[in-house]
Amino acid sequence: MDIPWLLAEFFLQFTNTPALCTLLCLSIHSRYQHAVLAGLSLMCFNAVVGRYLKMLFMIPLPMELGINDYAFPSGHMLAASTIYGFIAYHESHLLLRLTLCVVLLGVAFGLIHHQYHNIYDVSAAAVIAATTIIALHQPLTNQYTQTLFILTVLGTTIALLTPYGNQIPSTKVQHIWLNIGLLMGIHNANIHKQHQRIDWLTHSIHSLLGSSLYYIGIALHDTLNLAPIYLIIPGYSLSYWATSTTSRPKLNRFIKTLLSKYNYAHT
Repeated sequence: MDIPWLLAEFFLQFTNTPALCTLLCLSIHSRYQHAVLAGLSLMCFNAVVGRYLKMLFMIPLPMELGINDYAFPSGHMLAASTIYGFIAYHESHLLLRLTLCVVLLGVAFGLIHHQYHNIYDVSAAAVIAATTIIALHQPLTNQYTQTLFILTVLGTTIALLTPYGNQIPSTKVQHIWLNIGLLMGIHNANIHKQHQRIDWLTHSIHSLLGSSLYYIGIALHDTLNLAPIYLIIPGYSLSYWATSTTSRPKLNRFIKTLLSKYNYAHT
C-alpha cells in the first residue's frame, strides 16, 4: 500500500469543487458563517488573480502530466490557502487552526508528491494567499459589503483583461467567470445582514440543493458552447441560492417536514 500516495489523494480532495461546495453549504449557517463567507469571497477574487498571473508568466505544467495548462502559481494551493487560511486567521480556536494548517500542509504535499506543481508554484500561491488575507482581513470583517463590492468590481476588471492565448485550451481560462458569478451571488444575497435564528440542518440541506444549479449550468454551458462570460450564471446561482435560504420559507418548511417524517419513521 502506497501511504504517501493515499495521503496526497486524501488532502487534494479539500481543493476540489465538491468539497468546497459542501463546505460552503454546511458552514454558512453555522457560527463560522462570516469567516467562511469572507474567506470564500477572497478565494474567488484570488482565483481570478491567480489565473491572470498564470497567463502572464506562462510557465507550463510538467509534460509528463499531459495537461495543457500553466503552473505558476498553483491554483489549487491558492484556493485552499485563501479560504482555509482566512478561517484559521479569523477564528481563535486552537484546534481548528491546527486542523486547517494540517490540511494546507497536506494539500501542498499532495500537489508536489503527484508532481502537479513544484515547491515554487506552491510557495508563490501560499504567499499570495497570506498577503491578501493579512491585507484584507480587517476590511472583510468590519466593512464586508463595501469590500465585497470592490473585490467584485476589481475581479471583473481583471477577468476582462485576462488574455486567453493560443497555447492552452480556452476552457482553462474561462472558469474565472464562475468566480465572478460566485462573488456577485454572495453580494446580492448579503447573508451577513440576516440575524434571525435558523435551523442549521434544514438550511444546510436547502443550500446543498443549490449545487445542482451549479452543475446543470456548467453542463448546459459546455453543451451549448456558450461564450465564457455566461459561466457567471451557474456561479451566481450557487452562491445566491446557498446564501439566501431565509428568503424561501416554504421550501424550508417542506424540508423540515420531510426531516420530521424521517425521524418519526426511525424512532
